[in-house]
Amino acid sequence: MYVTENSPKTVLGSNQQVQNQLKLALQLGLRRQIFVAVCDDLRLMYHIAERIELEIAGETPFPVGAQYLRPQALPPEQFDAKPSPGLVTLQLNLKDPSPINQIRTWLRKHPIPKMSRTIDALPVLPNFQFLGVDLLTRKSSSSQWYFLNELQELAQSLPSLEFSLVFWLTRPWCRTIAQSAPEFWSCRTGVFEFAGEPTPTAEINDLPLTSIEPSLKHNSELHKPAKVGNATPKRSGKPKSPRPKNSPVSGQVVQQNSPKLDPQLDPQLEKTEKSKPTADIPAISRMANLANPTSNLPKLEIMGVSDRASKAIANSSNPPQINGLNYSGIDATLQQLITSTFATLEKAANSSQHKHLSVASVRQIVADIEQLSQHQPLPALELGNAYLALGNLYRVAIARGDSNATYLKIVIAAYEQTIKFRNYQENEGNNLGYELINDIGNFYWMLSRFDANLPEQISHIEQAIAAYEKSLTKINRDRQREAWAIVQNNLGSMYNELARQREPLKFLQSSIKAYEEVLQYRPNLQEIQQSNGTEAEKNAQIQAFAATQNNLATAYWNLAQHQDPLKNIKQAIYAYIQALIALESQINTNESPQWFLNYGMIQNNLGTAYWNLAQHENAEDNLQLAIGAYQIALMYRTPNAAPVACAATQNNLGTAYNNLAKHSPHHSQDKHNYLKQAIAAYSTALEIAESRQKIDGNKTKNVGIAVKQSLVTFDVLTTHNNLGDAYYQLAIETDSESESSSAKTNLSHALEHHLTAWKGWQEKGQTDLAKNALTHIVQTIKAFYNLFGVEGQNIALSQIPGEILPEVMPRLSAFKH
Repeated sequence: MYVTENSPKTVLGSNQQVQNQLKLALQLGLRRQIFVAVCDDLRLMYHIAERIELEIAGETPFPVGAQYLRPQALPPEQFDAKPSPGLVTLQLNLKDPSPINQIRTWLRKHPIPKMSRTIDALPVLPNFQFLGVDLLTRKSSSSQWYFLNELQELAQSLPSLEFSLVFWLTRPWCRTIAQSAPEFWSCRTGVFEFAGEPTPTAEINDLPLTSIEPSLKHNSELHKPAKVGNATPKRSGKPKSPRPKNSPVSGQVVQQNSPKLDPQLDPQLEKTEKSKPTADIPAISRMANLANPTSNLPKLEIMGVSDRASKAIANSSNPPQINGLNYSGIDATLQQLITSTFATLEKAANSSQHKHLSVASVRQIVADIEQLSQHQPLPALELGNAYLALGNLYRVAIARGDSNATYLKIVIAAYEQTIKFRNYQENEGNNLGYELINDIGNFYWMLSRFDANLPEQISHIEQAIAAYEKSLTKINRDRQREAWAIVQNNLGSMYNELARQREPLKFLQSSIKAYEEVLQYRPNLQEIQQSNGTEAEKNAQIQAFAATQNNLATAYWNLAQHQDPLKNIKQAIYAYIQALIALESQINTNESPQWFLNYGMIQNNLGTAYWNLAQHENAEDNLQLAIGAYQIALMYRTPNAAPVACAATQNNLGTAYNNLAKHSPHHSQDKHNYLKQAIAAYSTALEIAESRQKIDGNKTKNVGIAVKQSLVTFDVLTTHNNLGDAYYQLAIETDSESESSSAKTNLSHALEHHLTAWKGWQEKGQTDLAKNALTHIVQTIKAFYNLFGVEGQNIALSQIPGEILPEVMPRLSAFKH
């Protein structure tokens, strides 16, 4: 190679040799390369950069700066020839130090002609070199921080770029970038070092810019189009609504656990606790810290800040004075929120924790805002960047698990100020506007999780909805289909969440409408399979399609509890089946454990939908379908892979078998088998619940009381009562003396589980449920008497605690008479 290796190494020879090597590297025609040119003599740096640009331009039809150096048309015989790549020189825009933004702006102003006459030919893009990074030394720390993060973003999008880049740097900036943007630094192809004495700081502003396009020197366009070359944007994080509140179904004999739906899937099926069916936190998390609900932070894709940003500030020159802050220009509420975090941050600093967020780093950005606020006219763009840096600083802390309501409020307020000052315009490719407003909606959703006050929760959800609706106004649905789908998905989730609090019909219908919009603007399964995308791209699209179908189905299921149950349950079943068909198309290409859990979760939801349908028509057939779906779900939701999810599905399976037994003829073999299956499923669910209790460190023996609601997603006490009823039904199905011993055993088990349920509900103060359990206790004692006489009754009474006898005996006396 004609370039140095990945470790910075001085290139031997004169500056002319190094210049030739850099020029040759650019002329090789390679794409997606990052070259670093190092020179401390800034005048020499600009001179060499201009020479390389002009020499390359002499061999190519590409435009340089604002004009074509070879504007004449190519002769026909050379029209299809592949030219050497051109080179465009850009001065870094200090108001918006984003290299990618500047390249996009340049490409819009200078359309590149096709180098072939074929219809599908694409323009061959020139390479780009950037000067002026050294001028950031005199800019604010937030501007430097912003630039370093943009380099990190560039590194992530490098595989999809159709050009190469050269960054001209001084050695101090090389060190800063290597330390503070390591992901970018690791992507460099080679380093070219030129000899020269460092330029005195006072002379920096007098550098020649003869080859730089004038219109880009003061470019204030701040947007992030969907594509640069073939680059595709990353998706914003997306909140999803949790499992809807289910209405318990009471049978004629026992109160049942209604089979539960699992939470809705994230459109990208990201790493979430899908094994936790009734979790109150929407499944949008990329974090695994279940102890902290706000660790479920969405990956909010805007121009953000690197986790190493504090290092960038520490290494930057001329930091602002931060000791006499008066918070001029900052809203009083935001000022109060910021200062309220200082005590906690100082305490964390003393314990060497949370280095990514410190009082010093916050004060530096506040100092920048103060200084900018004193200028007239206000430098709106730079103020917007400073507020963005402030919000991102706290956002990084949230992403690392330091979540609290104050941090969330600071991020929201800072982002709102960013939008105010940056004054986004609705023009083609201006994605950042919708993304930032979408992110505000996500943080309002998170804030709703912190507030125990129900009216405040509802208010935050409404603010999230308002943000999402505003975000939609920034999107052209025809040109930005994926962006439209992302925000509609978030809107659907929030409507579903709001429906849990009030006006369920209105908001569930709005939720369904939003999810149907998502499906309209994303490709369907057939379109995905016929596309030319890679396997990874197709898999991601299929997972998104399946997730949306699951979310739509859950909204229909919830709506069925309030309106047109037959119609809406059938709509839910159809959508669940569509989700399963989509996931099944990946069965041979996707071995991710999360894929298996997602597939099992949707099968569980399908089973619950069939169970609901059985309450309205064709009971036996639909219960059989429900059982089949639950059994398939348990192939994936195993005790080892997902114990909590497995327990929930086992409980659902037990309820389905228990219901099916009630529709079977008395003393039939089918009824006998169904009851045994119900007992086995309920028992497994309780065993897993007990094991989770032990893992949780709770030593209480009574499982029904000890298991935390956060660990299991069904009412354990109701399961005990249901299991007792299944044992009771099995005992009274006995029709021969040879089975009398098993009948006695089954009645003893029934009495044991009914007593467990009674005791748990009594201690919780749930008197109505305790009375229900007491009715079953008396019923079981009567069965002992009917089958085994006084001796049997005495066996039953010996198991009854003395405290309950005064309530039991009068009811037994009434039975005998």
